[in-house]
Amino acid sequence: MWAVLGGLLVNLVTSASFLFLVMADHPLLALAIGYGLSLPYNLLATVGVWRSAEHYDGDRQMADMAKAVTIVRGGSVCLNSLAGFYKWISASVMQRPGLVAAG
Repeated sequence: MWAVLGGLLVNLVTSASFLFLVMADHPLLALAIGYGLSLPYNLLATVGVWRSAEHYDGDRQMADMAKAVTIVRGGSVCLNSLAGFYKWISASVMQRPGLVAAG
Protein backbone atom coordinates (compact mmCIF):
# COMPACT_ATOMS: atom_id res chain seq x y z
CA MET A 1 0.00 0.00 0.00
CA TRP A 2 2.86 2.41 0.78
CA ALA A 3 4.34 1.82 -2.65
CA VAL A 4 1.06 2.93 -4.24
CA LEU A 5 0.48 5.97 -2.00
CA GLY A 6 4.11 7.08 -2.11
CA GLY A 7 4.24 6.49 -5.85
CA LEU A 8 1.08 8.52 -6.37
CA LEU A 9 2.50 11.47 -4.45
CA VAL A 10 5.95 11.33 -6.04
CA ASN A 11 4.58 10.88 -9.55
CA LEU A 12 1.97 13.64 -9.24
CA VAL A 13 4.54 16.15 -8.01
CA THR A 14 7.20 15.23 -10.55
CA SER A 15 4.70 15.07 -13.44
CA ALA A 16 3.29 18.50 -12.58
CA SER A 17 6.80 19.89 -12.27
CA PHE A 18 7.78 18.27 -15.57
CA LEU A 19 4.82 19.80 -17.42
CA PHE A 20 5.34 23.23 -15.86
CA LEU A 21 9.04 23.26 -16.76
CA VAL A 22 8.41 22.07 -20.32
CA MET A 23 5.82 24.81 -20.82
CA ALA A 24 8.32 27.30 -19.38
CA ASP A 25 10.81 26.13 -22.03
CA HIS A 26 13.22 24.40 -19.64
CA PRO A 27 13.33 20.89 -21.14
CA LEU A 28 16.58 19.71 -19.56
CA LEU A 29 15.51 20.76 -16.09
CA ALA A 30 12.13 19.11 -16.73
CA LEU A 31 13.88 15.90 -17.74
CA ALA A 32 16.11 16.00 -14.67
CA ILE A 33 13.22 16.56 -12.27
CA GLY A 34 10.67 14.42 -14.08
CA TYR A 35 12.93 11.39 -14.28
CA GLY A 36 15.69 12.16 -11.80
CA LEU A 37 13.23 12.06 -8.92
CA SER A 38 10.47 9.72 -10.03
CA LEU A 39 12.48 6.99 -11.74
CA PRO A 40 14.63 6.10 -8.70
CA TYR A 41 11.52 5.96 -6.49
CA ASN A 42 9.65 3.79 -8.98
CA LEU A 43 12.61 1.43 -9.29
CA LEU A 44 12.96 1.20 -5.52
CA ALA A 45 9.23 0.57 -5.06
CA THR A 46 9.23 -2.09 -7.79
CA VAL A 47 12.19 -3.92 -6.27
CA GLY A 48 10.64 -3.66 -2.80
CA VAL A 49 7.27 -5.04 -3.91
CA TRP A 50 8.96 -7.79 -5.94
CA ARG A 51 11.12 -8.91 -3.01
CA SER A 52 8.21 -8.73 -0.59
CA ALA A 53 6.09 -10.82 -2.95
CA GLU A 54 8.84 -13.46 -3.06
CA HIS A 55 8.70 -13.79 0.75
CA TYR A 56 4.89 -13.64 1.02
CA ASP A 57 3.55 -16.67 2.88
CA GLY A 58 -0.02 -16.34 1.66
CA ASP A 59 -1.64 -17.10 -1.68
CA ARG A 60 0.94 -17.22 -4.51
CA GLN A 61 -1.60 -15.77 -6.92
CA MET A 62 -1.83 -12.57 -4.82
CA ALA A 63 1.96 -12.25 -4.73
CA ASP A 64 2.19 -12.71 -8.50
CA MET A 65 -0.59 -10.16 -9.00
CA ALA A 66 1.29 -7.62 -6.86
CA LYS A 67 4.36 -8.10 -9.05
CA ALA A 68 2.37 -7.67 -12.26
CA VAL A 69 0.52 -4.56 -11.07
CA THR A 70 3.75 -2.94 -9.92
CA ILE A 71 5.48 -3.58 -13.25
CA VAL A 72 2.51 -2.27 -15.26
CA ARG A 73 2.14 0.82 -13.02
CA GLY A 74 5.81 1.70 -13.20
CA GLY A 75 5.95 1.18 -16.95
CA SER A 76 2.86 3.26 -17.62
CA VAL A 77 4.12 6.12 -15.47
CA CYS A 78 7.43 6.20 -17.34
CA LEU A 79 5.81 5.96 -20.76
CA ASN A 80 3.26 8.67 -19.98
CA SER A 81 5.95 11.08 -18.88
CA LEU A 82 8.03 10.29 -21.92
CA ALA A 83 5.13 11.04 -24.29
CA GLY A 84 4.94 14.66 -23.11
CA PHE A 85 8.66 15.14 -23.62
CA TYR A 86 8.51 13.66 -27.13
CA LYS A 87 5.66 16.01 -28.03
CA TRP A 88 7.67 19.00 -26.84
CA ILE A 89 10.75 17.89 -28.78
CA SER A 90 8.81 17.30 -32.00
CA ALA A 91 7.00 20.64 -31.67
CA SER A 92 10.27 22.52 -31.22
CA VAL A 93 11.92 20.77 -34.19
CA MET A 94 9.03 20.87 -36.66
CA GLN A 95 8.48 23.94 -38.80
CA ARG A 96 5.39 25.91 -37.82
CA PRO A 97 2.60 26.14 -40.38
CA GLY A 98 2.62 29.40 -42.30
CA LEU A 99 6.35 29.97 -42.00
CA VAL A 100 8.36 29.86 -45.18
CA ALA A 101 11.75 28.23 -45.19
CA ALA A 102 14.64 30.50 -46.16
CA GLY A 103 16.33 29.38 -49.21
